[in-house]
Parts: sequence; structure tokens; C-alpha cells
Amino acid sequence: LFRSLFLDIILDRALEYNNRDHLLHYLKGKIYLETGYFRLAVSEFKIAISISPSAEYYYYLALAEYMNKEYDKAMNDISKAISIDPNNHKIKEFYESLKNMNK
Repeated sequence: LFRSLFLDIILDRALEYNNRDHLLHYLKGKIYLETGYFRLAVSEFKIAISISPSAEYYYYLALAEYMNKEYDKAMNDISKAISIDPNNHKIKEFYESLKNMNK
């Protein structure tokens, strides 16, 4: 937890200088996800995607939405990740588990 808080502070400082860096928003989203702040994670992943869409960013957005019990949104965003990178096994596994949950 201390490590996550320390990294969060560093990322905040870096974002003060460049708030359009998609990687910083992605990393901040991952910290929020790991520490249980799912709504904040969703916000950061959405910012990262708005700057530079990627399958990885959509995957983590879907994961944060899933953890926040927003299952339809999670399915929508994991589908976007699949369309970008259909061969990514991690993304395919999560997609399949969400699809099976909706049956």
C-alpha cells in the first residue's frame, strides 16, 4: 500500500508537467485498480484511451468496470480490446468469462 501511495504521488507530480501522457494515466489507473478505487481507475483508463487507444488500456478499463459491477460496460470495452488485439490470450480469457457470465 505504501508503495502504491508513493507511486501515486510521483505520477501526480509528473502529470502536473504533462497531463496528456497516456502512459502516466494508465499507470495511475493501475494503481487505483490495485488499491480498490475502481471508479478512479475507470476515469484514468478513459483518459489514457482518449489520448492513445490500445487493447491493453481497454482491457484494464473493462476490468475496472467489472470490479465496479458495471458488467455491460465491461463487456463493451473488452470487445473493443478484442477488436484491436484478437490474439491476446489475457484479453480473450476475460472476454470469454464475461460472455459466459451473461448467459
